[in-house]
Amino acid sequence: MHRPLVGLCLFYIAGIFLGWGLGITSSHLPYLYFPLVLLFLTAAFFFLKGKLKLSNLLIYISLLLLGMLAYSLKANPTSPYHIANFLRGEETERVSLEGTVVKDPEVRVEVVPLAEGREITGEEQELEERTILILRAERIKKKEKWEQVKGLVQISVRGEGAPGDYGERIRIVGASLRKPPLPENPREFDYRRYLVRKGIYAVASVHFPGQIEVLGTGRVNPFVRMALSIKERMKGVIEETMEYPQTVLLKGILLGERWGIPEDLQETFTRTGTVHILAISGLHVGLVVVIFFVLFRAVRIPGKVRAIFTIVILVTYALITGGRPPVIRASIVAGIVLSGMIINRESDLFNSLSLAALVILAFNPLELFDAGFQLSFAAVLAIISLAPRIDAFFLKEPPGGTFKRYLLKSFSAILAAQVGIIPLVAYYYSIFSPIALAANFLIVPLLGLVVALGFSTCLSGLVSLPLAKLFGAANGIVLTVVVKSADFLSHLPFSFTYVGRPRLAVVLGYYLVIGVAVYAKGSFDKK
Repeated sequence: MHRPLVGLCLFYIAGIFLGWGLGITSSHLPYLYFPLVLLFLTAAFFFLKGKLKLSNLLIYISLLLLGMLAYSLKANPTSPYHIANFLRGEETERVSLEGTVVKDPEVRVEVVPLAEGREITGEEQELEERTILILRAERIKKKEKWEQVKGLVQISVRGEGAPGDYGERIRIVGASLRKPPLPENPREFDYRRYLVRKGIYAVASVHFPGQIEVLGTGRVNPFVRMALSIKERMKGVIEETMEYPQTVLLKGILLGERWGIPEDLQETFTRTGTVHILAISGLHVGLVVVIFFVLFRAVRIPGKVRAIFTIVILVTYALITGGRPPVIRASIVAGIVLSGMIINRESDLFNSLSLAALVILAFNPLELFDAGFQLSFAAVLAIISLAPRIDAFFLKEPPGGTFKRYLLKSFSAILAAQVGIIPLVAYYYSIFSPIALAANFLIVPLLGLVVALGFSTCLSGLVSLPLAKLFGAANGIVLTVVVKSADFLSHLPFSFTYVGRPRLAVVLGYYLVIGVAVYAKGSFDKK
C-alpha cells in the first residue's frame, strides 16, 4: 500500500532531531530559509516536468530542512518582544503583567512547607490552595514603564478564590517573574525543559489573589469556551453524586484533571504500569468513540449520520480535556476512520497516524521530546504492527465465540503496547513492572465501564440528580475495585523494580530491531 505521509512524517521528525542534535539557533536561520525555498521550487519544477521520483526526493529533503527550521523557531524565540527576552539570567524580578488567560485554571491543594526545625503530626498539617493560570502576556511593567510583550507565562497564585477564568483579561500587580527553575542534579526532573516544550518560557508567583484585577474579556475561542462550560457542569455533577477520593479519580480519568489525585494513589498505578489510565490518552478517546457510536446505533441513527455525530462528540471531548497531544493524535486517527465511513473509503492507520504526528509537530515541534508524545505513538504503532502477529502466533485459526475473540484481541493489544513502551518507561521513569501485562489486562476493561458510567452520570445529572446518583454509586464501586486491584498488585513480590536509565542508543537500537523484525516478517509473508 502507498503511504506517502509516512515518509514525509519520518523526514520531518528527522529534521527536528537534527535541529536539536546540531544545536540550531536563530543565527542559523538564514542558512535554512534560502535552501528550503530553492528545494521547494525545484521540486515543483520537476513535478511539472513529470519527473516524480526526483520531485519526491527533493520534497523529502525539504521536509528535513523544514523540521530543523521549525525546531529552531520554537526553541529560540526571535521576537524582541518575547517574554523570554525580558528575563536576565536566573534573577527574579518584581513586575506587573497584563494578558489573557488561555487555559482552564488548575486549582490545587498543597501542604504548606514547615519552618526549619519544626515537626508536627499529620493532623496539624496546614493545607493551602494554589491556582495555576496560563497567561498569554500582552504588556509588562518594569521600572514604571509599560512595554509590549508576547509569549506564555505560568502564574502560581496562593490563596482561595483567585480570579482569572478562561478568556478573561487580567492585570497582575507585583508578580515575582523568573525563568522556570533548573534541576538541582542531572537525574532530577527538568521542569524548565518541560515548560519550554509547552511554549512557556517564564513563571510568576503571586502571593495574594487581591494582586489580580479582571479587566474584561480577551480574544478567546468560542468553541473552547463552550467546551469548558460543559466541563464545569460535568465536574459539578460528579462532585454532587460521588464521594472523595472517587470524585478526583473520575475527574482525572474522564476530564483530565489529574492534579487532584493523591500522589500515593498515582504511585500505586505507576508501579503496576497502569498510570496511563489516570491521564487522558488515546485509550480514553477510543472508549468515548465506541461508547457513543454504539449508543447512536442503539437508537437507530443511520450509519453516516452516526459517524458525523461521533466526530462532533470527539471534537468536543478533545476541547473539554485540553487538547493534549495524545488526545489530538487519537482524535485525528478516529476522525479519519469515521470520515472514511461517511465517504465509503477505507483509511490506512499508518497514514492516519503520520498525519496526526505531522499536525501536532507542525504546531509544536518540541512535543517530539515529550515523554507523553513518545509513549502515546510508540504504544499505538506497536499495537498496529505487533498485535496481528501476536494473534497469528498464539492461534493459527481464529477462535470461536465473541468472548474468546475479545479476550485474544485484548491480550494481543495490551501485550503489543507493553512491548512498545518498555524502553521508554525505563528511560523516563527508571522503573520496570513485570506485573504490567496482568494489571492492564484486569484494569483496562474496567476503565471502559468507568468511562461509560461516568458519561451516564454526567448526562443523567442534567435532567435527574437522583438517577445520576445511582450511576455515580455504581461507578464508585467500580473505581474502588480498580484502586484495590492496583494496590493489591503493587504489593506483590517483584511487582515492580527500579532500574538504571538505559542509554539513548540502547532505546533507539531496541526500536530499530523491532522495526526491522516487523518489516522482514511482512516482506516474508508476501512471498
